[in-house]
Amino acid sequence: MKKTIIALLLVCALAFCFCACGKKEKVKTYSKEDFAALGISLEAPEGAENLEYAVVESKAANNEDLNIAQISFDYNGVKCILRGANVGEHNVSGYEENKAANEEQYDLNVGDYSSQIRVMQIDGKYVSIWTLGEHSYSLSAETDDSVTATSCAMDAANANVPAAETPATTAAAE
Repeated sequence: MKKTIIALLLVCALAFCFCACGKKEKVKTYSKEDFAALGISLEAPEGAENLEYAVVESKAANNEDLNIAQISFDYNGVKCILRGANVGEHNVSGYEENKAANEEQYDLNVGDYSSQIRVMQIDGKYVSIWTLGEHSYSLSAETDDSVTATSCAMDAANANVPAAETPATTAAAE
């Protein structure tokens, strides 16, 4: 009887952990064409392979519903997840910035836009976060090399520059 009670308590505790620790995001598979219907524009860098499109339902900082476009792909041998949303200054990555093991910042200059790309190592991945105007982006890269992760993020930023703008460049932030 005692073993049964302990086993039941263990099962209940595990169930509680899974419910309490679950992400507040819901990911739904979409096609690239569905992004336009939602008013979201997001492009993978040229040369990306094995593209999978999804929309992440989340909450903005003001607690309003937020749709985040997501493309998972392989790029130069690295598995990447690119996200973008029509909301400025919002972390759309799904990762908690306060869990970063380290962080590097780079200046991002794209036409009339000036921003910073923040590259952080979180949960064994490199996560890059940046904004262009009123749009927030992130790229998580499964690599242990910050240079490779930054290069992937820059290529993703270039792929999402408004058509009339010039390609992005970086320099180490001071």
